[in-house]
Amino acid sequence: MDYPGNPSPRKTHIASALGDSPGAILPRVPAGFMITTKQHEGTPRGRIVPGTKSEIGIRRCNPAAVRVMFSAFYIEFSLVEPALKRRSEAMIDSSLGRRSRRLFVELQPRGGWNREAVNRRASDESRLPTSRNRIVLAGMIAVSSAWVWLAADKSAGEEPAGARRIAVLEAADPEFHELIPRDAEVEVLAEGFEWSEGPVWWPHGERLLFSDVPRNTVFQWQEGKGIDVFLKPSGYTSLRTRGGESGSNGLAVDAEGRLVLCQHGDRRVAVWSEGCFRTLADRYQGKPLNSPNDLVIRSNGDIYFTDPPYGMTPEAAQAEDALGFCGVYRISRDGELTLLTDRMTRPNGIGFSPDEKTLYVGQSDPAHPIWMAFPVRDDGTLGEGKIFFDASVWKESKLPGSPDGLKVDSAGNVFATGPGGVNVFRSDGRFLGRIRLSVPASNCAFGNDGSVLYITADMYLLRVRTKTKGLGF
Repeated sequence: MDYPGNPSPRKTHIASALGDSPGAILPRVPAGFMITTKQHEGTPRGRIVPGTKSEIGIRRCNPAAVRVMFSAFYIEFSLVEPALKRRSEAMIDSSLGRRSRRLFVELQPRGGWNREAVNRRASDESRLPTSRNRIVLAGMIAVSSAWVWLAADKSAGEEPAGARRIAVLEAADPEFHELIPRDAEVEVLAEGFEWSEGPVWWPHGERLLFSDVPRNTVFQWQEGKGIDVFLKPSGYTSLRTRGGESGSNGLAVDAEGRLVLCQHGDRRVAVWSEGCFRTLADRYQGKPLNSPNDLVIRSNGDIYFTDPPYGMTPEAAQAEDALGFCGVYRISRDGELTLLTDRMTRPNGIGFSPDEKTLYVGQSDPAHPIWMAFPVRDDGTLGEGKIFFDASVWKESKLPGSPDGLKVDSAGNVFATGPGGVNVFRSDGRFLGRIRLSVPASNCAFGNDGSVLYITADMYLLRVRTKTKGLGF
């Protein structure tokens, strides 16, 4: 049950058969809603609310029909800064042939979530779901049966069979097509991730690395070989159980060819070298960092990074030693940590201009979605910043996403993920156009010879060929 511009992740058609015979295929999705599916391996069973059962029929293209029993439903009300986002997810354990897998079914409003309405709900604590309410909701949903038509038999993270169109090019200025060809195709390289982030081109072996934050994993993608695990755990290395977004986020490669990571769970910036992590920064004035998010390495070796709270647990956010602000920092070559600004509410994506005299920082605060441009002083500190671009109108127009990761090309153009997809700006802040995506984009990176732009967006890894080249190529 798709809506225009947002094809379902697996070209699946899903219909509920509320109260009807098992053989009926009825498109009874609630008005104004859509249903999408995701498949994942190794999802912890601790998240499942037991005791609810319903039948589901899966008809595959082979065309064998397999009957499966729902083992449980899980209704999740998850806090997404700064609002409460409601999702309903159903999980089944099925055995298709000899391959065991888990299939997630997600109910979403067409066109995205109404943030204003969600905020109103979040402000009323008395309406937050209790455990009893969750079980009741699970039982209500479990009354229905669903028929899922699977057009492909793929596991999470595998390459899809054939091209998929989930993007369009939107030119606001003729210069846009001097960077992105008119006939450029946005390719789906892989899918099925929880939340893909932080891509970086890894020159050793010609491959792309990127994070899946909830899975605490760095994946690698290589032409002709597809997806494989590169590093796990990637952001949380303790043996103690931890909730929240625990994995790595932003990735970079330093001058020595080592992988540098922003680690949510360990709340630090670290380098992976010789089979172990080495901490570069984890405290400011004796207090733990929030959860380093994204980073960029200057040509002199200094590391600049952002530190919003997205990876913090509720307990950490309320602890006495919590910083109480979100910062942009620099780690100098000699290891000194310097706070550059604490005036951004949710600093996120970060990148330098080609001459390194300007530092761009995205702010993913839905109440004030902007990109800032800071002058870089000779000593590496920042001068008074100015708004590079204000995306408030885009957010009000319900474009999916918030200012997130960004990259700069050799000519100084800024490729910034945010509302609508990958937004392209000239160095003076003029908007040229965007790679419009049907899902929120999280980050991007140039790779190969520098002319290929890789995009992480929700459950996808995407690629588009450009006419420009990224910095460093």
